[in-house]
Amino acid sequence: MSKTLKILALTSWYPNSKDPQLGVFIKQQLSAIGSMHSVVLHTLEACQSFKEKEISRSNGFTHVAHYYKTSGSFMKPIEWYLAWQKILRTLKKENFDLIHTHVAFPIGIIALQAKRKLNLPLLLSEHWSGYRSTKEYKGWLRIRVTKSLVKSSTAVAVNSNYLRELMEKQHLLSKYFIVPNIVRFSEAKNDSTTLDQKKVLFMNIADHIDSDKNISGLLEAFGSAKKSNPNIRLIQIGDGPDNKILHLKAKSLGLEKEIVWKGRLANEEVLDVINSCDCGVINSNQETFSIVAFEFLAAKKPIIITECGGPIEYLPAVFGIKIPVNEPTVLTEAIVEISKTHASIPLETSATEIRAIFSQATFLSKIEKMYQYAINP
Repeated sequence: MSKTLKILALTSWYPNSKDPQLGVFIKQQLSAIGSMHSVVLHTLEACQSFKEKEISRSNGFTHVAHYYKTSGSFMKPIEWYLAWQKILRTLKKENFDLIHTHVAFPIGIIALQAKRKLNLPLLLSEHWSGYRSTKEYKGWLRIRVTKSLVKSSTAVAVNSNYLRELMEKQHLLSKYFIVPNIVRFSEAKNDSTTLDQKKVLFMNIADHIDSDKNISGLLEAFGSAKKSNPNIRLIQIGDGPDNKILHLKAKSLGLEKEIVWKGRLANEEVLDVINSCDCGVINSNQETFSIVAFEFLAAKKPIIITECGGPIEYLPAVFGIKIPVNEPTVLTEAIVEISKTHASIPLETSATEIRAIFSQATFLSKIEKMYQYAINP
């Protein structure tokens, strides 16, 4: 049996007071790793007034939440950097075995310093989909930090072959490990009913970043589908910079009463609400994995999903309907079709398969191989 490691974890994404869904899957991964090793995660969050650090522990996972006072101006990046320097000085007292970083930028700035100061193996788990184009993977600092981090990492974990290929096209070469995310689900209660038994309920769970998630395209298709089947309703979970634009879009389409905007919810609440819907819709232009797609399937809910990349390689034989990206007419037809057939789609086997492939045990077996490679390359 391999020895218990002490792991320093750093991440660019993590649930916080402003966004309880940000990187929730990273929290799940670190918590799972804590069942086998000792994981210490340090995070840093801006606040308007002085706040003491908070420490929480669960089995072998310790989260040290640091806070720094910010003026909320152009000085914020500098204040962030200086706050991290104080944290780094305290890490020298710890006897870590390796550093595990999630999402290269911006935390890669700190991870590279930690590697130099502590002289430890460095691992990267990347989840960001922005490598697809120079419109997102841009800026001298992001590119320089990302290249340095990948080069300095003993290995890089990605959640799909699709993401690995995106990174390799940007000449980010490394020893890659394919480590899919953990997918959780909530068992439906025997007395579980839909939120509106008179309607077929579709659900979309996505940040309001329309260039990625194409929620506006979903709204248009949903409005068209209602003309063929008025007995449908849409639930949307999420928030983000395009929130106002999307609400105005729904209003212009006359859909105010047919859409329930729930905003951001904690993951436990999301899993419960999934059990109350009839079908999930993933209309993204691109995804590296799409946990929500498999949360629907694990809960035995069919999905409509675009050919958006990473998720496609993991789809079971029976899942619902796959459609091209950015094809509103095809999406409209899929909504109408599945509104009639959703109850008859046999998803028992698919749910069992998804729960096994993306279980905590499967994740741990894959991440352990990467850890052993890091300490015995």
